[in-house]
Amino acid sequence: MRILLSLIIFAFFSSTVFADEWESARIELEAQKKIKIAQSLPLDDDESEAFWDVYNDYQNDQSKLMKQSFDLMKRYTDEYESNSISDQEAENMLAEYFRIEHKEIQLKESYLPKFQVIIPSKKVFLFYQLDNKIDALVRCDIAKQLPLIKTD
Repeated sequence: MRILLSLIIFAFFSSTVFADEWESARIELEAQKKIKIAQSLPLDDDESEAFWDVYNDYQNDQSKLMKQSFDLMKRYTDEYESNSISDQEAENMLAEYFRIEHKEIQLKESYLPKFQVIIPSKKVFLFYQLDNKIDALVRCDIAKQLPLIKTD
């Protein structure tokens, strides 16, 4: 998983053909994430089918937000490389960043009752722990690569 993340981030920051690489990287990351969750979340046969149906919807919605985050990072890195980030542009990017973060929390909250109908709350808790752990790994690897803004 860590190697995959590194390859995705390398492709992201070095690519001029971002859209194609983003799509293939996203698909691979989502597949690896699903494998890790399946290995770590004990589901019986009755729970499994219903859980994965809801999970797939959740992942599709989460993927849209991830794309928005990557688009924002791409915008930032493009501006960073051309050394053209104004205070207004920084303010706009901050507003966009917080809008996406807020939507991510809303998404997780909106799926909580859907998961709780299917599996016990302890398993839902474990699912969200796994989801957050994987998300933290992705964010950590991105943070290592993303340059800090220059303040003059």
